[in-house]
Amino acid sequence: MRLVIRTLNQAILTQQRIHDEALQQAGSTQLAHVRMAFHDVAEAAMLAIRHLQNRLLAASRPLSHDRRE
Repeated sequence: MRLVIRTLNQAILTQQRIHDEALQQAGSTQLAHVRMAFHDVAEAAMLAIRHLQNRLLAASRPLSHDRRE
């Protein structure tokens, strides 16, 4: 389980870097269509971050019931 949590944390950090870089690039370009493309990348990264954070929360929670088969 620790490997899963560590991997999710690394994925979140990677997506945060992508998000930040895309916003930085969007701010430095004059072309509207390029700026919008960078904003799209930033938005996609933010959606990925939220998804990964939800997975991390789920992985961190103890099971609420006994799973006997």
